[in-house]
Amino acid sequence: MKKVVISGSLKLQKETDRWREYFFRNNYEILDYPKPIEEARFLELYPAVYGNFKTAG
Repeated sequence: MKKVVISGSLKLQKETDRWREYFFRNNYEILDYPKPIEEARFLELYPAVYGNFKTAG
C-alpha cells in the first residue's frame, strides 16, 4: 500500500477533503493531513496543531 501525507493551508479544507477522498478511494494510507480547527479557538489551538503536523511521521 502506498502512503501519503497531505499538506496545505487550513483555509483550503474543501480541497484537503477532496484529496483525502481521492487517496482513500485509490487505496493509499493517509498518514496525516491538515485537520480543521474550531474558528473561535484558532489562535489558541493553531500552534499545537502546526507543531504536531510538522513532526508527524
